[in-house]
Amino acid sequence: MTIGFIIGGGVALEPPGLALYERYPQMRDWTDQVVRWSGLTLEQLYTEDLSVQLYGDDDAARPELRHVASARQAMLALGIADVLAEQGIRPSLLGGSSLGWMICACLAGAITREDLFAMLEFNSRQPMSPPGEPGLGVAVAIIGVDADLEWYCGPNRPGVHFASDVGGVFADGSYQMVMFSGRLDALRQLAAEAPQGQLNVISVLGGGHTPLQEYYAGAVRPYLATIPFQDPKVPVVSALAKGVAVTTAEGVRAEFAANLTTPAYLNHVKQSLAERGTELALLLGAGVPVPLFAWPYPTRGVSTPEEIEQAAAAVYDMGIELTFN
Repeated sequence: MTIGFIIGGGVALEPPGLALYERYPQMRDWTDQVVRWSGLTLEQLYTEDLSVQLYGDDDAARPELRHVASARQAMLALGIADVLAEQGIRPSLLGGSSLGWMICACLAGAITREDLFAMLEFNSRQPMSPPGEPGLGVAVAIIGVDADLEWYCGPNRPGVHFASDVGGVFADGSYQMVMFSGRLDALRQLAAEAPQGQLNVISVLGGGHTPLQEYYAGAVRPYLATIPFQDPKVPVVSALAKGVAVTTAEGVRAEFAANLTTPAYLNHVKQSLAERGTELALLLGAGVPVPLFAWPYPTRGVSTPEEIEQAAAAVYDMGIELTFN
């Protein structure tokens, strides 16, 4: 029977607390390594609440916020994978969206952990909009499944692009969570015209997954060229192209680059894992609230010691063979 690991997009803004760190030696050893590589403190990684800065406009705080939040997300997901591996729970398939896809590629051995954390720090230092041009941001929205996306980001909305389906359709089939990206002024105008409270505009993380980030991709591509990518040991299904699994080093490099300017679809990941025989999916770390969304197979969120125990019980109950090596 096949286990798939999924890692959601976005970053970890709310503090995870120290429960994982205190409970598992693997998490402590891994965190110590992250501290050495990143220069971040245990407080920044585990207890500092970054969500209070989410809707601020402090330009000086943005690089540190992005660095801490992205490093925290990677640390949590990879550390939880280490704990699960110690219990014999390893994935046959991997898939994620945005930053989650890059973490999956790392978990598959396509990029070393040290190189991943160095890249996250490099990315955080890039400007969030082209010099002299309007600022970029994102807007997270909950809209009906039959909503007219062209009203939100069509030809009559210059400066607003569809960026991600986030978690896909809700379990009750009536709503979906999506993310738009683009110029902050255009996003704020859209939020003002949409039903009250439907869109939350975020300025401190920059834009993403649109052609407006080509300036950013231009800075990152030369950096990616210096990274010695390897063929992933486990297929990593794409969030950018439906039905595609990335299995080569150059495919991983290309996905890293395209990830900056191309919309990401967690639904592509869900369906690709299903088509490849996934019978249980574990969603590692912060990000997607699993019970909120519809899944084509049993799916469990794993971000606490209790959820690790529940995941292990689910693996046992389903008769999935454990792999110790």
